[in-house]
Amino acid sequence: MRAFPVGGRRKELIKLLSDPNVTTIVVEHRDRLTRFGFEYIEASLRAQGRRILVVEEREVDDDLVRDVTEVLTSLAARLYGKRSARRRAKRRWRRFSVKIHRAYRYELDPNTEQRILHATVRGEADRWFVSLTVEEEIPDPPPPRGPAAGIDAGLKSFTTLADETGAIRKTDAPRPLRHALKRLRRLQRKLSRRGVRDEHGKLKTRTKNYEKTRLEIARLHRRIRNIRLDFLHKLTTELVRTHPVIAIEDLNVAGMLKNDHLARHIADVGWGTFRALLEAKAKLRGVRIVKAGRFEPTSKTCSPCGHVLPELPLSVRAWTCPVCGAHHDRDENALSADHPITLIS
Repeated sequence: MRAFPVGGRRKELIKLLSDPNVTTIVVEHRDRLTRFGFEYIEASLRAQGRRILVVEEREVDDDLVRDVTEVLTSLAARLYGKRSARRRAKRRWRRFSVKIHRAYRYELDPNTEQRILHATVRGEADRWFVSLTVEEEIPDPPPPRGPAAGIDAGLKSFTTLADETGAIRKTDAPRPLRHALKRLRRLQRKLSRRGVRDEHGKLKTRTKNYEKTRLEIARLHRRIRNIRLDFLHKLTTELVRTHPVIAIEDLNVAGMLKNDHLARHIADVGWGTFRALLEAKAKLRGVRIVKAGRFEPTSKTCSPCGHVLPELPLSVRAWTCPVCGAHHDRDENALSADHPITLIS
């Protein structure tokens, strides 16, 4: 659910009505939309299978509207104090759109007796989001019927996957921070020149131009995060749908982030989030996760003869075994069929 005020402006109202994902529009009073033609709007929405609700503050009989009103009133109390909470909350829940995210595949029917167990209001830049927790019985998904696979995480190739059939596939990460870093640095420098500052450059008063630049930076950070999460969700969903057993490396991501030369690159691809999403989705679908030891020399061990190189810098992407003469790609070698990371039992 995405909540935002319309405030009687025609542009925002047209945007709200043209969004096909909006199924319910709640208006505090009928006269709020009188000058826009309330009867015409109501008839148009009814023809599309949507609806518009007119509620009074003291006569709210819809569970969805009442629950969201309580949540927003509590939010206003935290932000502005209890005295002005109800007055502030009216402005926020006066008009809001209901959007059920496609990932959950859940349709909340206000006509039933379903209750919202928990609701969380979250602000991101210039948007407010309401996350609803509703009790629902979800049938067990069918187990995946594919080959077992092993995954090696990296930076040049985000994942190198090898399954039992011997097929090897590499997947590259979008790296949104790297592509937006130039613009982000420019906006940060621009922000440092905005506002009223003292002789030492410390911010004293936030001006309108300062808030505009700050909001632009927040939007850019939100876009970077959304691109990264979209890629990780699609990749992890595909993996748990096609492989009943998945072997991964137990990497110490928190320790690797302390490396000043690699921290930004590791955070940009999202190793920690990838493993967390993969483990959570695997638990829901009954997929078995096998973890290889983090101190296992997976990349510098020759899979045919077992010889271990004393050193293998990250800059070396391919190497030749001095004992048997086999040539290896460091990522593919870690996922060889004879290697411990893919010994799945």
